[in-house]
Amino acid sequence: MGKSLYVARRRSDLETKFHGEVYWNSTTIRFLEKSVNIDDVVMSLWESEEEVCNKEPHFVHIDITPSVQSGVQKFLFDLIILGKITSSLGRVWRHHPQHFYVIEYTIPSARGSISYANILGLLPSVTCLTPMEVKVHLENKTEQRELENLVMIDNELLMSPTYQRPYQYLHKYSHQEDLDNFVYHQPKNNPLEFLETLFEVCSIEEPSWLELSHFCRFLNTQLNDCEKSDFCIAEAVGPTLNFDAGLAGFKKFVVRFMIRMSQDFATPSLSDKHQVGNKENDLLELHQLRRRWENNLHPYMFFNDDRFSMSFVHFNINNRGDLCHPVTNENIQAGIMTNLLFRGLRIQGVNLSQNFDLVSREDKLATLCNVFGVKKVIDPDPTYELTTDNVLKMLAIHMRFRCGIPVVIMGETGCGKTRMVEFMSKLKSGEVRKERKVKNMVVVKVHGGVTVGIIQEKVREAINLAQKNKEDGNLETVLFLDEANTTEAIYAIKEVVCDGTVHGKSFVDTGLKIVAACNPYKMHSAEMIAAMEKSGLGFHVKSQDTAETFAGIPLRHLVYRVTSLPPSMLPLVWDFGQLNAETEEIYINQMVIKLQNDVENMELKDLSENMLGIITKALTRSQSYMREQTDVCSFVSLRDVERTIKSYKWFYQQLQTLSPLIDEEKKKLYKRTNPLPNELRALVLALGMCYHTTLPERREYREAVTHSISQAGGKIIAKTMLQEIVACQNVFINEIELEKDIARNEALRENVFMIITCAEMRIPLFLVGKPGSSKSLAKTTVADAMQGGNSKNPFFRKLKQIQLFSFQCSTVSDALQKNQDLDRYVAVVVLDEIGLAEDSPKMPLKVLHPLLEVGSTETVGLEVPPHNQVGFVGISNWALDPAKMNRGIFVTRGNPSNDDLFKTQKQFSNQTKRKWGKLTRMSKL
Repeated sequence: MGKSLYVARRRSDLETKFHGEVYWNSTTIRFLEKSVNIDDVVMSLWESEEEVCNKEPHFVHIDITPSVQSGVQKFLFDLIILGKITSSLGRVWRHHPQHFYVIEYTIPSARGSISYANILGLLPSVTCLTPMEVKVHLENKTEQRELENLVMIDNELLMSPTYQRPYQYLHKYSHQEDLDNFVYHQPKNNPLEFLETLFEVCSIEEPSWLELSHFCRFLNTQLNDCEKSDFCIAEAVGPTLNFDAGLAGFKKFVVRFMIRMSQDFATPSLSDKHQVGNKENDLLELHQLRRRWENNLHPYMFFNDDRFSMSFVHFNINNRGDLCHPVTNENIQAGIMTNLLFRGLRIQGVNLSQNFDLVSREDKLATLCNVFGVKKVIDPDPTYELTTDNVLKMLAIHMRFRCGIPVVIMGETGCGKTRMVEFMSKLKSGEVRKERKVKNMVVVKVHGGVTVGIIQEKVREAINLAQKNKEDGNLETVLFLDEANTTEAIYAIKEVVCDGTVHGKSFVDTGLKIVAACNPYKMHSAEMIAAMEKSGLGFHVKSQDTAETFAGIPLRHLVYRVTSLPPSMLPLVWDFGQLNAETEEIYINQMVIKLQNDVENMELKDLSENMLGIITKALTRSQSYMREQTDVCSFVSLRDVERTIKSYKWFYQQLQTLSPLIDEEKKKLYKRTNPLPNELRALVLALGMCYHTTLPERREYREAVTHSISQAGGKIIAKTMLQEIVACQNVFINEIELEKDIARNEALRENVFMIITCAEMRIPLFLVGKPGSSKSLAKTTVADAMQGGNSKNPFFRKLKQIQLFSFQCSTVSDALQKNQDLDRYVAVVVLDEIGLAEDSPKMPLKVLHPLLEVGSTETVGLEVPPHNQVGFVGISNWALDPAKMNRGIFVTRGNPSNDDLFKTQKQFSNQTKRKWGKLTRMSKL
């Protein structure tokens, strides 16, 4: 029995003891923050009291989570020894003989964890044993007196159908007994046999009660559906009319297959806790994925709501009854089904060897709706690419919902988690959504600045929405907690996900389903860490001195800034997988098709079919090239594709004005130039902005991407691409009136270009480089030039008016845009010397996460109102955390080239009237 169940049983035991004659108030207090807030504790305790004095019967459950680091000792001393706790306002809570306190506490396993054994040792205690420990005691027939303070197995839970049905089916299956005529009716009270049976088939070495619960919940749901199915009635099991075949052995096949299928639903994806030590550095190993989605086959079988049909997805059984890979035909499991049963199912019209990759979109939607119980198939988003992989993941999430298994998925940012859950939610609300506007998904963008209070507030809002949807149309509501492991309030998320409570109050019956998405626990390579340390002036606080660590590892050495998952969440994590090259190209193609629609809506010249193919190939090659790099440029996702497409639309629209100026500039700079059509020029400039500028060495990228463009039918070479980028950047800086002693070198030219274009499109931008690399100069230059209709230069009157704000004014900038024409005005948050705040103990950069994610400080919603979206520019002499830079375009200014030095020296020379000969000798030196 687990700790939470033990607490629930003690509460019900008290009510039983007094035969319901005494009403017991009940309060659950969880310490979820770093320090104990006595004011919150006192307020929570008094919420249930009606009288002025707190002498009523009161059951108080206090959960001390590992997240709390201070205040527990004093709280326990005041409550247990002094008998009272006092809030800052002077309100007192006194313990009374009518009170019953249960303190839940997990014994720390990691070094350096705080222990409260000294004061808790004053109280009577019980220890909840693991299933394996219970099994050993049962086998050894330990005397009752030795088990006095040990919590064994919960008899009420053991005798429930959730556990008895799987246990009895598995026991008969392992003993080769007939299953076709078996239907679960009554429980068997044999705890040892129960545990032995589950241990025999469960794929986990030493499962916890939670893991056994998930295993049984999944099997019970599927076996219960099996019993209700027409395939399992007695008449169907016999020979089919006029055929020498029947469905004999069907239940045995179901049990055998469900044991295999349970690996997707009950087997943890993270490292085995029994194979990882207790050393500090082992904590990172404990969070590593050992069971990856893409490395395993995922054949699924579901009994549909109509009772007479089943859905077989990604299934391939040959005529010998072997389970095979649906694409390669590799034998996965021999003899999973008898020949007789195979023929019987085929006669019933069941397709057991379908390549789901070849199934039409309509049939895939129909399969999803059959399993979801949606009667009418309505495609909620035709732009969403419905791959076999997506279908399988949606089915996996739905099945977890049905079985009451919390959903915690781990995957890279930008790999499609949010979009998939959104599509699934819309599909489930198809008929209701068609009749009226409905919202059945809430997204909370978790980040380092999200507190326990914010989590609880957003969950309560989602609960209210779920109750309304349930009353209006029995509609399921999903709360999606994105990047859940980036906040220190992770134990508040654990309470919501694992316990189904918020602030100790249950919401299980409200119809709200929770999906928590986590970032992976990955370290940068040694080469990448060395490269980061050399960026700009390096990190302001050295790695060995930083206080921000995970398992002793500086957070900046991790790909994502993450916190440790609570132990009860670790078994729930399943790998979402990564986008392979083929799937990513499919997604990119869908995004490009949407680009065509946007271009049509902008009343611009339509893009040709050939051009759409060129854009897809160019973006696909850009993504693969970036992943081949060994620095921070290698971390790309579909967000980079979205930024590039956004940039393409902007350039394609602006080229009516820009193209003549670019052509004129090219004639000045180069003897021979190749003219480009606007649709191809827009692509080159968008790639130059979103990929080219982020690379320290760029020549190979130009060659790679122009080769892909040429193969797709576009006429361009690497030299032409560079000419286009430089000419366009020159157009912008040439329209700006600079002081006479300012050199128009490459650094200034590129910085100005990037700030202007990113501000126009509200794309986050980071500029990192040593002092003197024209970062701040570019910022002030752009601010002076971009004044909208008030600009000195007619060129900038066609662009937005820009207004810069310090980080303290980000909320003000949101408000200032509210009554502005967003086509003519943009507010930009600028953080100069952002690197100095990177290692501040107060972590002020936490607020950046939503700002970089959606251009706003809002943390809720898939879409943010346009007037709340602002631009962002971060400028630093110091290296920055890659986890933040991945949210925008990142430009590192290295040492200036000889050409840049020459131009700068030339400008100074002209001002001081130095001789050219001396300048030439200096540049050679």
